[in-house]
Amino acid sequence: MPVQRAVNAVAEAASDVLQSMGTAGRNGCHAAGAALGRIPVAGPAPAFVLRWWGSVVSAACDLVATTVKAALGLVAGAGCGAVRLAGGVVTRDARLRAAGLADLVASVAGGVLLVLGKALALLQAILFLQLRERALTDVERDLLRKVYGDSIAPYTVRVVPGRAGLFGLSDRAFVLGDTIYLKAVDSARRPEVFVHECAHVWQYRHLGARYAVEALWAQWALPDAYDWAAELTRGRTRWTEFNREAQAELLADLWHLAGDAFATADAGFTWDGIDRTALARECVAHVRSARARGLSARRRPVAGGRVAGDTPPG
Repeated sequence: MPVQRAVNAVAEAASDVLQSMGTAGRNGCHAAGAALGRIPVAGPAPAFVLRWWGSVVSAACDLVATTVKAALGLVAGAGCGAVRLAGGVVTRDARLRAAGLADLVASVAGGVLLVLGKALALLQAILFLQLRERALTDVERDLLRKVYGDSIAPYTVRVVPGRAGLFGLSDRAFVLGDTIYLKAVDSARRPEVFVHECAHVWQYRHLGARYAVEALWAQWALPDAYDWAAELTRGRTRWTEFNREAQAELLADLWHLAGDAFATADAGFTWDGIDRTALARECVAHVRSARARGLSARRRPVAGGRVAGDTPPG
């Protein structure tokens, strides 16, 4: 719905400003800590404290940004859900009623889930449990650009490798808003996993907090949630109709099989002996058409692939 898209755009712009502020604060603390670390008499303590404080500032801004986006997303989702629900009641259309109810539930539950997750991330930052959080590497930035074009601004995307407090209870990589918890996955060795997780970042940026509960619902309700070919057998012929995990997995498979040919307009895609080129092109075109906007999108790359003011991984 146009109104829902407009409200989501406002929510993304507002949260992007807050996230960019947090990233800038974090980078500033890291830069100051690195500068102090080069002074022999200072020792490692000031650098450690500033790195910790930077992670706290970033997590706090991220929590506020997520809360703002979730609140506005709730307004948009609940409003559109109510309209669809009412329309389904009037027309006695069960599918429309179900879609309206799904909008309502996903908007509320997704927002609550992400806000609680970001609150936990802030607590873990305070308790020194997320000090390994880092910016994207140059290779990761390049891969993000090859697959997603300009639809995701990399400035506010963060990666947490290894364990991270309670988020490390599971071995599976996952995404919380703009933060990718890779766990033991090495993005250089398994780039398809990185591509999959970045799809959830894309969903958060362009669909809002509802993506989180929709992805979890797919995992719980569908034994083959990650199998995008199974979505085709269910009559869902377009990428936009797939469940959130199947959407991400198709992009991962495209990269895994096509690699650098991903960016070639005439590249083909065959899966299980069936030509799926039309589906692949529709998927890629839709993803890349959703261009990133806002403050983070204006951060221009400098030497080394990073942007001015960004700190290197580590």
